[in-house]
Amino acid sequence: MKTKKVAIIDPIGIKAGMDTYDASLLSALSMINIDGLIYSNFLWNEFPEKSFPFFSESIGHSLSGLLLLPLKYLKIIRHAKLRNCSSVIIHVFHFNRMDEWVLEKIRAHGMRTMVIVHDVESFIQTTNASRLKRICENLADVLIVHNNFVKEELCERISSNASNKIHIIPHGDFLKPASGQLSKKQSRERLGLSPDKKIVLFFGMIKSTKGLDILLHAWKKADSNSELVIAGRMRDGSFKNYQDIIDLEPISRNVHLMIRQISKEERNLLFSAADLLVLPYRRIYQSGVLMMAMSYAVPVIATRLKAFEEMLRDNYDALLVDVDDPDQLSRALNLLLSDSDLQKKLSENATRTILENHSWTEIAGKFSKLIA
Repeated sequence: MKTKKVAIIDPIGIKAGMDTYDASLLSALSMINIDGLIYSNFLWNEFPEKSFPFFSESIGHSLSGLLLLPLKYLKIIRHAKLRNCSSVIIHVFHFNRMDEWVLEKIRAHGMRTMVIVHDVESFIQTTNASRLKRICENLADVLIVHNNFVKEELCERISSNASNKIHIIPHGDFLKPASGQLSKKQSRERLGLSPDKKIVLFFGMIKSTKGLDILLHAWKKADSNSELVIAGRMRDGSFKNYQDIIDLEPISRNVHLMIRQISKEERNLLFSAADLLVLPYRRIYQSGVLMMAMSYAVPVIATRLKAFEEMLRDNYDALLVDVDDPDQLSRALNLLLSDSDLQKKLSENATRTILENHSWTEIAGKFSKLIA
């Protein structure tokens, strides 16, 4: 039987934890006799000969880099074709013009297009509805989403025929990078965090839909023997509005800021050091940060959004609070910070949820049925 071969083209890669996604998926596929190549910005340690870092690790692109990007994509597509890849997996977050152009070129080279739709609409800029329809209806052979909520949102925007291309395949775990990490004490020493206080983590790209302002307002009522760590870069704009909230409240001594791109090593230290993670989001389609927390056995407080409620059970593997409710969030924070038994229950059940529903072995099996 001829071995199937698939390529993943991912310019984001290590900049947002997508390297773990790509490598974990292809590693699991290799166990069922499907070969794979990664075109991104990192070397795949398990199979370095199958990874090609065509893209830059740096955030953003210079003008010259942007002008050369189409040429870079063409080289990748031709390389994948010469390596006998029959299918290509593309991650889509914005449905931008480059996404459309790249998919056109992949199809022109006779390869199957498998589009993983992470976000139906951008939370930063207006999504071009016509382009979204063209990509989903004309250029994608397969549409993959991580939950039913994204499927419903996508179905509202595309034809019924195109909706039939949609397959729900869950986001995979981060158990591999979570294993073998430093102890909580060692991680805190490396990060310069208090060895004695409870550490609450807000992690990831900062934008208005993430609700950091709500967390900061809730934090003024949090246990004084706790420290809030905010780690991540601004998506757009400045941190000033958040800094103003911190300065107005008597909480600044208990807030530790890391407002920048967080390295992979720092990410591992932060999740190892944390006692709990807060996701006070206003909107979300799916969350890799949630998957990280559950994989690292860090208890989670999240908002009652469809994407979260589809995956989590309140008071079983997370605590859920209403959106834009700082008082309810502060009560949940203090409850979880003061109850070690609840922390243990949530983290153990989160691990169970990850193992049962987000195994890369199961995910690879679902992908294998869609790869040409």
